[in-house]
Amino acid sequence: MEFDMGNGIASAQRMKAWSNYEAAAATPGIEAAIIRRVSMESDDCWLWLGTHNANGYARISVGRRSMYVHRLAVLVFNGPFDPACDIDHLCRTPGCVNPAHLEAVTHRENQSRGMAGPRSHCVHGHEYTPENTRWRTSRGIPTRKCMTCSSSWKGGSNRVRDAARARLREERQAS
Repeated sequence: MEFDMGNGIASAQRMKAWSNYEAAAATPGIEAAIIRRVSMESDDCWLWLGTHNANGYARISVGRRSMYVHRLAVLVFNGPFDPACDIDHLCRTPGCVNPAHLEAVTHRENQSRGMAGPRSHCVHGHEYTPENTRWRTSRGIPTRKCMTCSSSWKGGSNRVRDAARARLREERQAS
């Protein structure tokens, strides 16, 4: 079975994970297990009290499988959705598992709705201008690269890179 991801076909890895979610959703008492581990105190969000990954997304283990609670919550409380879809947190809170705050959308749509929206500057504060921006396509998705950052970290600018690395080493040793 193939599922359209908006710009391609769902990967075999995602399809294998989907079968794990379907099995977990069929586990007796899974609704109660999810509800038991949420805090419903703040502004309608169901904040997960269990484990979170580094990006703040809720994780749960069902059997020997670790999975995202927000995907499982949508499946359990709202019913099946296209496994190729991302789950968008409409409340912009990654730890929220309230199915009313979650919507299945394509990856592209989820990225376009992101918290920051289209960025005007790179992470180091350089403005994306036509002169300072290089565009490339990665897996069919256009991405921008700051030329100021690129030129200072590679090519003939080893002096700049080495100075930055030395400064980082000194900061680590000082702390």
